[in-house]
Parts: sequence; structure tokens; C-alpha cells
Amino acid sequence: MDSEKKRLLRPGDLILFFALLIIAGGLLLYSRLFQDPGLTAQISVDGKIVKNLPLDQDGEFPVENGQGGFNLLTVRDGQIWCSQATCPDHLCMKQGKKQMSNETIVCLPNRMVVTILEGSP
Repeated sequence: MDSEKKRLLRPGDLILFFALLIIAGGLLLYSRLFQDPGLTAQISVDGKIVKNLPLDQDGEFPVENGQGGFNLLTVRDGQIWCSQATCPDHLCMKQGKKQMSNETIVCLPNRMVVTILEGSP
């Protein structure tokens, strides 16, 4: 009896774990397959919209926060990402490429938010 009490995982726990893992994977796959790619990236600094970038036009776009902060956004092949930043942690650069509607890139030190929109604003 003591060996049964010491078990951390029971067979039912493993079944529940794998069921949740399958459900989470299915939801992720569904969102990637059936969510539309965005067409426009809306850039805001301090909560004010400063630029709207079409994701079908490749280029690099500087975004300044007015207090010396700077982000360089790169658009290529329908995706956008932050390729350079003056913030100390560079978390905005580590957020990766975005292309699906409602995805965001955030740089808190530079107070910049990029939101992918479905259509032209």
C-alpha cells in the first residue's frame, strides 16, 4: 500500500495529460490553418496611430517615440518584425515575424505597438 501512495502519476493522469496536449495542438493547428493573414500593420506609439504599413510592400520602416527611442520594422514576404531597437532588453526583436490578423509586436520601453489588421484601415 505504501508504494501506491508514493506514486505521483496514475494512469488516469497520463490519459488526461495527453488528451489536453492533443486538444491544445488541435487548437493551434486550427488557428494557423483557418485564420486569415493580415493585410496591414498598424503602428502606434504612446497609444496614437503613427503609421499603417501594407504587408504586401517590402521595406524597412523606422519608428521613433519622440524621446530618443527607435525601432526598425522590416516587412518582407507578407510578414513584419522588429529588426533593430534601442530598448535595453530587445524583447521586441525576439517576438519573431508576424503575419496573422490580431497578432502584435510590443516594445514597452519605446512605447510602440504593432497590430496586424485584416484589411486596410
